[in-house]
Amino acid sequence: MPNGECTVARIAVLDKKGSLVRSITGSDENLLNRPLDIVVDRSGTVYVADASRKAVLVFDRLGAFI
Repeated sequence: MPNGECTVARIAVLDKKGSLVRSITGSDENLLNRPLDIVVDRSGTVYVADASRKAVLVFDRLGAFI
């Protein structure tokens, strides 16, 4: 980032009407940097491929890091 600035990405969870239900950003060392792809399984577990970290971060259906 220019000038040493840091940006944190977030995933917005919306209801059927498009209203914000909650945001997923991760926490501490598990912050999202550059989410590239998202998959949600049948149980609601969220898998996020983060291009900057070169890792897949996993969150429960409420957005807590697993």
